Amino acid sequence: MAKDINNIHDKFFKELMADRQNAIDFMQFFLPDSILKHIDIQSLEHQKNSFIAPDLKEVFSDAIFSIKLLNFI
Repeated sequence: MAKDINNIHDKFFKELMADRQNAIDFMQFFLPDSILKHIDIQSLEHQKNSFIAPDLKEVFSDAIFSIKLLNFI
């Protein structure tokens, strides 16, 4: 009998967003122009998905990215 995959949508999203170009394409499609004009989409970098909070608890996230902001006034 085949194993059931738990949280298949969550796992699919994590796997999809782990690929840098997929993440860029996703953001270009879903983010409004009012945000896109203020970011350097090509600087997008995937970050580790866990960190230590100020209260020293370990926190896990689906996807964390860093991106450079463009100069704007």
